[in-house]
Amino acid sequence: MKLTSSQERETDKVVAAIRKDGVGILTGAAGTGKTTVARSAITKLGLTTADIVLCAVTHKAKNVIADAFPKDTQISTICALVKEMVKINRDETLEGKRYALAKMTAERRPTATNMLELERAARKYNALQTVFFRARDNLNHLDRKPSLVVVDEASMVGIEDARLLRRLGVKLLVLGDPNQIGPVNDEMGFDLKNAHGHLTKIMRTDRRGIIDLSQALLRGQSIKGPFEDVAYNQYDAKDAAIEVVRGDAVYLVYTNPRRQEINAQMRAALRMSPFTIYAGEKLMITKPHGDARNGDEFFVTETVNFDETTTAITVATSVGPMVISLIDILGSHLNESQKVHVAAPVASFTYALTTHKSQGSAWNKVYVDIGNIRRSPEYKNLAYTAVTRARKSVVLIGA
Repeated sequence: MKLTSSQERETDKVVAAIRKDGVGILTGAAGTGKTTVARSAITKLGLTTADIVLCAVTHKAKNVIADAFPKDTQISTICALVKEMVKINRDETLEGKRYALAKMTAERRPTATNMLELERAARKYNALQTVFFRARDNLNHLDRKPSLVVVDEASMVGIEDARLLRRLGVKLLVLGDPNQIGPVNDEMGFDLKNAHGHLTKIMRTDRRGIIDLSQALLRGQSIKGPFEDVAYNQYDAKDAAIEVVRGDAVYLVYTNPRRQEINAQMRAALRMSPFTIYAGEKLMITKPHGDARNGDEFFVTETVNFDETTTAITVATSVGPMVISLIDILGSHLNESQKVHVAAPVASFTYALTTHKSQGSAWNKVYVDIGNIRRSPEYKNLAYTAVTRARKSVVLIGA
């Protein structure tokens, strides 16, 4: 696709920054052509897709950017790119643990403080393995060592991950939308407000109504419409649940109680028991533990039953057997005495998601609970993020 004169100008600015300082930041709202400009920048740097690796914070986000590049382009989550998982078994000897910890921290001699830290971690999680993440200082673990790392959805990248990306010693092309919300309990690691290149003209025409709605939200204008491909309060729990199960839709909210409420509502509409996880349902890790990472998604492959006294359970999934905590899935059925830390990742249903968890993902249809999202102090940016997850249509609830 041929670039416009303004896109060419911003591309040149980003390429110049990469050549000079090793990092080039390109920003723009949804529909401005960031990916198209990124491909042009790669070419102007004298590189091909064989010379790059695409990365983002979540698996979904990395897959979205990957769809715009050839299939043999290397892709990775940022965590896997910059950190190495290290496991230490609890049944190892004390001396073995000391050696493993010393190796992990790249220290010549283990210290009493290190050892105490390891033992505390093992006791805290009561697990067979204690898992740590060690920062990488190179990209030798990849099939092909890249000359350029393309970081997408940069608004999601926190300070620590941005620092680790910079220390890899590889040039960075950073793509982001400064209008989106930042990472939870952190600040943006890249300065998107002072980017080297910034795209302002909306280029996409295939979802113009959705983009117009997103711009109205940012400007504080009326969102009553009419906007093309935007509907209002057209929500039926059963119909929406079927769309979600098919992978076509999602319901986005601000608060976790509202998310749990909608999940329960949709499952009840499908006549699902609150004490059964059914084969084919998709779960998401919302609190990590061990190998399971925040935001990981998987499908349940065998139906499993439990009761209100169960705190954790083993489920057969598309990624193998997994022990999960039920404190989120049980929701209102959970007794206060059960709200304790369990040595397992917390899993949640995915009929409804918080908007923070939806970042970097896209669905054909998105139900946006504006009534709930208005409760956020970041209302405009949160609503903008939710609306721009839609490929084809948006339904505003409570507008």
